[in-house]
Amino acid sequence: MSDTVGRVIGKRTDGRIIVRLDHRVMAEFGELWIIDDEVQESLYFIRVVDTTYGRDISSDDNIDIYAKTLLDNPDLKIYDEDRESLNYNFAITDILGIISEDRIVDYYRIPSILAKVRRPNDGEYQILVS
Repeated sequence: MSDTVGRVIGKRTDGRIIVRLDHRVMAEFGELWIIDDEVQESLYFIRVVDTTYGRDISSDDNIDIYAKTLLDNPDLKIYDEDRESLNYNFAITDILGIISEDRIVDYYRIPSILAKVRRPNDGEYQILVS
């Protein structure tokens, strides 16, 4: 799997950024990520503060039947294709700052919609701890 974990899909009224995750990614509280905003040419350091999930109910009218079948037959497996189409994982994140000239500085704008979210590389981690 690549270092990409998801995409920015919105901002809450409390200023937290919402990230839709790849269905294979399970966010951990406190995890650190980078919003790689190519539109604004900025790198935002973010921290996961909450997680949630949801689904698009308009895409499948039989979700209740599918769920009941899984409950009645605990040995059935859910395949990645099913999990991807049925479930969306989200992470709620706080912006810690923008990486600028090998340091983290305050931010004065929000990241662009659909900006890529990825795991930081070793150099970016070093900036955080220095």
